[in-house]
Amino acid sequence: MLNHDIRFWAWFVCQAQKQFSTTHFAFVTALASFGLGLSPPTSAQLLDAATAPIYVGSQACQQCHRTAYLAWQSSDHYQSMQVATGVNVLGNFDDQHLDYQQQRNRFYRKGKQYWVNLKDGNGEFRDFQVRYTFGHFPLQQYIVQFDDGRLQLIPFAWDARSKQQGGQRWFYLYPEVDPKDEFYWTNVGQNWNYNCADCHSTHVEKNYHSDTNQYASQWAEINVGCEACHGPASRHIQWTQQRNNIDTNATDVDYGFDRHLGKQVLSWQANAGQTTLQPTQVTATDQLNTCAQCHSRRMQLAPHSSSQRDFADSYQLSLLDAELYYADGQVYDENYVYGSFLQSKMAAKGVVCSNCHDPHSGKLQLSGNQVCLQCHQTQHYQANNHSFHQADSPGNLCVNCHMPTTTYMQIDARRDHAWHIPNPNRSAQSNSPNPCLNCHQNNNHQWAQSQISAWFSGDAKNVTADDSASKLADKPYYRAFLADNTSHPQAEKALAYVASQASYSAIVRASALQRLGRYQGKYATYAQQTNAYDSNDLVRRGVILAASHFSVNDKWQQISPYLTDSKLAVRYAAIESLVLDWQQMTPNQQQQLSLALPEYIESQHYNSDRAFALNNLANIYRAQGQLDTAIHYYDKAIKVEPFFDASYINLADVYRQRSESKKVYSTLIAGIEQSPDSAALRFSLALHYIREQQLLQSIKYLQQAVKLAPNEAYYHQVLQQVQRQQRGAP
Repeated sequence: MLNHDIRFWAWFVCQAQKQFSTTHFAFVTALASFGLGLSPPTSAQLLDAATAPIYVGSQACQQCHRTAYLAWQSSDHYQSMQVATGVNVLGNFDDQHLDYQQQRNRFYRKGKQYWVNLKDGNGEFRDFQVRYTFGHFPLQQYIVQFDDGRLQLIPFAWDARSKQQGGQRWFYLYPEVDPKDEFYWTNVGQNWNYNCADCHSTHVEKNYHSDTNQYASQWAEINVGCEACHGPASRHIQWTQQRNNIDTNATDVDYGFDRHLGKQVLSWQANAGQTTLQPTQVTATDQLNTCAQCHSRRMQLAPHSSSQRDFADSYQLSLLDAELYYADGQVYDENYVYGSFLQSKMAAKGVVCSNCHDPHSGKLQLSGNQVCLQCHQTQHYQANNHSFHQADSPGNLCVNCHMPTTTYMQIDARRDHAWHIPNPNRSAQSNSPNPCLNCHQNNNHQWAQSQISAWFSGDAKNVTADDSASKLADKPYYRAFLADNTSHPQAEKALAYVASQASYSAIVRASALQRLGRYQGKYATYAQQTNAYDSNDLVRRGVILAASHFSVNDKWQQISPYLTDSKLAVRYAAIESLVLDWQQMTPNQQQQLSLALPEYIESQHYNSDRAFALNNLANIYRAQGQLDTAIHYYDKAIKVEPFFDASYINLADVYRQRSESKKVYSTLIAGIEQSPDSAALRFSLALHYIREQQLLQSIKYLQQAVKLAPNEAYYHQVLQQVQRQQRGAP
């Protein structure tokens, strides 16, 4: 069962007293939990230093930390998820209707309960009770619960903006999806337990039971509470007692917590010839790692614990690939800030989130340009010598030029946190946002470039038509990424240059290495070897990705040392790259890999509510020749996520290994029925027909694959070859 409300700890905090009696604690626990959540700690557990730290709830913090607590109550974190009550529900459920595709959806109440009538996954209208709210501004979503423990976000959201802004209305979030789409509301793309829980609630235990395909998820706190960032607070309470009763001069900087969330730069100074302040005193902090847990596009590899303070011990960050970012690094799809921030000069200088944002309210520390002018010296960044816009105009706001917005979910505008310098020519080539045109909509890139060039006396030079490798790799790095996106003949050399230059940020170098995984030339090898011992885990992971197409022996030589890397994200990537070559390995290599495999397998089981993880498990057993076990996991993947095309393709390949032609065909046909827009499934079926010497059928499905994926060059090549063979041409 899920915990249906936050537990209240009225006297849990020591307050200002010198002592904290177990009698007080016993009274507190008697007042505790409203629901069936995680069990409250006992007094012995709380005060025992040997006991693992325990979550106690944000209510325990307010007595001593009143200001921070009130700020938190005004934050997006506080509203990240709440029980659907009259206090929290913003949407109009007074028997409201929304017509979509000539069908009526209803929002209504039953007493104090909130209900919706809408289509389920089978296309039938049903009534669902809204259990929880999800967010609050500029839109609020709503969650319903299924009998198998799944929490799903309904497809309709409430526009919480004012009527003047076009809000106070119901709208359909994903109008282009159908019941066979991953993001249809009853499918995995809108599942809270896997996609949302880890960031929208505190200390979530997913508790997915793979054998029954059910959840029994729990949380310590329904929303993002104090302990989501600070960690479990029981030892902090113990620390207060030691400080008050034993050591009045205690100087423990973390106050009993296991992480330090302070700023990284403790002091800044102005240096001659520089227009921004420079760091002078830098200290270690866990702040970025902590914020990045949620404010990033990433995959969770394992349940994070308080002992895993580094991001890469629990998560694998998405790099700057073409599906998420433009070639110049500006955000395209949702990346939730961290991947953009790592590209910035501010990240390199030691700026952290709390330099700009209040850590408890989430709001900016200062208004307007003042937050930027903390470090960017005012005399150098005036309207007349930097923005060249009137002081009170939108064009003079730093964020409008350096942090352009991208709108997601139709109305949610989010700012890019890489702080790129506007370059209209770069935007024109990369097809990326040009912030100048957000205001000057009747002009074009060329006009904007001429203005900038005139203001800054040529600092923003035009990009030449020179497409030599040196030019492609020259700063900014986008030329190399754009060359890769367009299959330019010099792309490999340009990417290798970017990957090998320490002046680029780690995420840029790692992303260049990732892209080099497509190439097998000497430049890819050089870049891989140059970065093999880099201190940054992103770059080391990039090295693994760059070697992904090496021969088996070369790959083992380059990647096997990372099987014992200090970071889980790197070890995970190494195992994933090597395990499919199991049959070609020596017994000694297999033994070494076997020692690393359990951790990787455990990660797949943790994510076994998704088809990709079940496919990874199946791939291991298939590589080891255990085909029955592989089939079991491919079948399970299809059951869990019937629209995931790779499961059908991989399962069909196993049947091909077994020479079971009929099962190859039936598996791929079933996949096409479930995933009708998959070009890969049609291509796989075409290959099956080629092996069966049925060329006309092969051509039919190759043509369909090409139509669905017109930019996939290999599909075109195979189609042309088969057509020539059908005509009898040499």
